[in-house]
Amino acid sequence: MFITAPKLYLFTNKLYCADCGKGMWFRSNRQNGYICGSYARHGKKACSAYTIKEEFLK
Repeated sequence: MFITAPKLYLFTNKLYCADCGKGMWFRSNRQNGYICGSYARHGKKACSAYTIKEEFLK
């Protein structure tokens, strides 16, 4: 049985949400951008739905 390593993205563990301070998570369904980890996990009751595009950061 093979275990695949998680994909590493350029800005993982380097971006933090300006509203709540949680780490930003990469999401390919957000046109290859990063969203707030609190929002990703708990929705709009936890934080805002800001998206930062990876291409913009590069």
